[in-house]
Amino acid sequence: METNYSNEVDYIIEYNKIIELCIYFDRVYYDSETIDLTLIAFAFTKKGMNYLEQLHNEWNDVRELLEPNALIKLRTNEKLNTNKLYFLDNKGNFIPYKTNSTIKKMITTINK
Repeated sequence: METNYSNEVDYIIEYNKIIELCIYFDRVYYDSETIDLTLIAFAFTKKGMNYLEQLHNEWNDVRELLEPNALIKLRTNEKLNTNKLYFLDNKGNFIPYKTNSTIKKMITTINK
């Protein structure tokens, strides 16, 4: 990823290939026929992102129950919205109209 590409499109194409390879490895490693049984790939589906969002957003409720017994101040989470963060369909295929915009956001975040 350190290579200087001539333009953003080449960078995004290469990034797509790397993500696709990671998702392929995830499915093969876990010998999974369905996306639901993989670890990495499932997280990038709408269902997976909704699950991560729910876990993140419900931490504050758990924190209130744990805080009386905590030795340190527990962090409060801000609300998380994952609607724009998934880019795989339920079969594990890239959603074309979402892929490039999601990857552009990731690239922007990495470059900060």
